[in-house]
Amino acid sequence: MTKQLLLLLTLIISNSAFSQTISINFSNTDTVSNQVGFLQSIDQANPTDSLIAQTRPNFWRGGLQTSNFYSRVTSTFNSRF
Repeated sequence: MTKQLLLLLTLIISNSAFSQTISINFSNTDTVSNQVGFLQSIDQANPTDSLIAQTRPNFWRGGLQTSNFYSRVTSTFNSRF
């Protein structure tokens, strides 16, 4: 039992001697071009095209009301479902 305890203590002490450092560089100001979000309450007229265009949507998903705005988003914003 003493040998096992000594071996365990040796392993603990030897592993604690190794440390790792993680560094993060926050000075990098690259912008992220791909983002994910959801636009709620869209229909044939609202929100206005100028508000939607600012978000530059590429892909859309829809549920029961998809037919109400499908043609609008595919033709106006050249987006896909």
